[in-house]
Amino acid sequence: MEDVTPLLTLGSLRELDLGMTGVRSAVGFGSAFPALERLSLHGCGEFEEARRLSGLPRLTVLDLDGTGIRDLSGLGDLPALTGLALSDCRRLRGLEGIDGLAALRHLRVVGAPALRTLGGLGTHSGLTSFGVDACAGLTDLSSLSGLTSLTLLSVRQCERLMPLKGVEGLPHLAAVTLEGCPSLRDFSALAALPALGELEIRDCDRLEDLESLGTLARLTELRVHQCHGFRTPGDPRGLPMLRRLYLFRCPSLTDIDRVNGLPSMETLSVRDCPALTDLGGLAGSPLTRLIVHGMPDLVSLRALEACPGLRALCRHGGADARRAPFPSLVGGRAVPSRPT
Repeated sequence: MEDVTPLLTLGSLRELDLGMTGVRSAVGFGSAFPALERLSLHGCGEFEEARRLSGLPRLTVLDLDGTGIRDLSGLGDLPALTGLALSDCRRLRGLEGIDGLAALRHLRVVGAPALRTLGGLGTHSGLTSFGVDACAGLTDLSSLSGLTSLTLLSVRQCERLMPLKGVEGLPHLAAVTLEGCPSLRDFSALAALPALGELEIRDCDRLEDLESLGTLARLTELRVHQCHGFRTPGDPRGLPMLRRLYLFRCPSLTDIDRVNGLPSMETLSVRDCPALTDLGGLAGSPLTRLIVHGMPDLVSLRALEACPGLRALCRHGGADARRAPFPSLVGGRAVPSRPT
């Protein structure tokens, strides 16, 4: 259905789903649908002109997944829009025009290979969460520097992304996920995030240790997953508030020396890191919970005798916890493994 003219007489519509209909134009929508709150154009690959959607005063949710739009110019006249879907927009080159969406709080851009920059986001001070996924052409995040209300940032599968410049100094950014960014080697910008409490790094093979993260004074939870270049935590003094550390499928991890230097550590989970054979770096740690899984060559748990606060030990494979006395463990026994 390419011609939507017959619909223009339905002025009281609140929801309209034109997905996969072949619609090419939204001419007249603004005057015809003053009560419209939700509009979906997903899969309309020939729809290219976002500006035709302006003038819908009550529109709160707009789905442009799979459309042919190249930019967002003209969307500024959608004063109530809070949710915008931009997945599989293969021709999208920039986000110019989005800064006019004053009510927009959440945005995720997925599968936009033509996207080179995030221009247009720079002055959107109301955005609280932003995600970009599978945008192979994206090389930097410099346009994020003006997102002063941002609390959540997710960057996934952006193979060419190199610097994190642009995120430093964002005052409210509390949670960051970086996944599948093999060119990313400099993580120092994270140290300039005063509110960062949770950090997840996945499939970023140039991360070698925790020292490269700098000082993250308020970080309480860190997950390092499938980072093939990660060899050691290194000197952890820059993470004074870290309470939970999860290391998963890091095949180059050979030691956890100096983890006992994390003064606030409560939970450590080490899973499927086969090169790790020794837990000596845990001696003296304030740990209360330890999860060890999938390390068949782990030869000794003796270092845990020097962890007086340890209350739960979950293990599967490797050294047998029953061969070492742990007076602090409840009942004097290790807990069967249920890794998390």
